[in-house]
Amino acid sequence: MSEPAVALPAVALPAGLARHESVRYAEVIPLRRPGAATPPSDPAALCCAIVQAAVEALRGVRPVAQLARWLTPDVFEPFVRRCEIALGTDAVRSTRPARIRRARVTRVHDRAVEATVVVADVDRVRAAALRLEHRRGSWRVVALELG
Repeated sequence: MSEPAVALPAVALPAGLARHESVRYAEVIPLRRPGAATPPSDPAALCCAIVQAAVEALRGVRPVAQLARWLTPDVFEPFVRRCEIALGTDAVRSTRPARIRRARVTRVHDRAVEATVVVADVDRVRAAALRLEHRRGSWRVVALELG
């Protein structure tokens, strides 16, 4: 992996010194800063895992608390309420895991992605849309729509 580079500002040359006379110009130099944030990892697999976990939490085969690490509070709290409502019904619960059929992840910018995921869930197919943002060294879901 290459090190991050910092562009040098343009410097005015002293009068009488031409660019070709014994002066080296570096367009870009590598710079390693202590404690500098590493670039975010590829979130495609994480998007699939989060959607699979969310579908399984809705069915009651996975604790919804497992998603707390990945969802922001604005997303997590309504999702917990939705799970409570879904689990209050007398639906038959299968322990078979949800299967990801297809996922498409689009990078909005270097710290945000949006994804659509199609999931096979017991007797139906669900679609999910989510937005992840890279905050404090990890990806967090800031928006989640699950059909």
